Amino acid sequence: MRSLRNVRVVALLVALGSADARAGEPLATDDATILDKGVCQVESWHRWSDSGGHVGWLLPACSVTDHLELAIGGARYREADVGGHSLFLMQAKAIAYRDPSDRFSLGGVAALQRDGGHEARSSAFHDGLALGLVTFNALEQTLRVHVNAGVVYRRDAFTTAAWGIATEFDLRDDWTLLGEVFRDEPGRPKFQLGVRYTLVTDRVELFASGGDAIDSRGDGWFAKFGVRFQTWKLF
Repeated sequence: MRSLRNVRVVALLVALGSADARAGEPLATDDATILDKGVCQVESWHRWSDSGGHVGWLLPACSVTDHLELAIGGARYREADVGGHSLFLMQAKAIAYRDPSDRFSLGGVAALQRDGGHEARSSAFHDGLALGLVTFNALEQTLRVHVNAGVVYRRDAFTTAAWGIATEFDLRDDWTLLGEVFRDEPGRPKFQLGVRYTLVTDRVELFASGGDAIDSRGDGWFAKFGVRFQTWKLF
């Protein structure tokens, strides 16, 4: 059941990136950037965990103003001894300040998730989060550092402080290395390493990653693979 709990909470930490500082999937740590106004994207990915459980996500998002991005999506989760059920996510991310020299930006994200596995409360939201976001840009934006801090809530389970520190480094125009350490539930922090490949500039990206709880000795691992499609300006 620990892996199921991890999937539900990590899914809430989905990041929705822009062309300049894309901390989106597979990272759990969010970035303080959003898409350009009127631009939309769709992220789809699959996540496997140590217990044999897996979850597939589809998450569309659009920036409705220069400072606000909204996302609504869902997933199908399945675990061998639990069965399958659906997840539904609503998220809003706002940018409060952008440095004129583009050295850093500040923002925040809030999300609510409904878990169809809670049959008695199937019409309610069961999980939520609120995070403050900071993104730093360096080396002509080839190196980006993202810092998160806030609260994660799971009904009937826990309310806990959450945080994350992630880095992205562009090896080339099309390859980016990813790494992070984050905490999204009581217990040990987790780490994750991954890569992102730009198949079509500003339009299509592929990503893959793997991670585990620190000092877990391999009994809490997870892996992801997915794709992001980004549109031109639609409105």
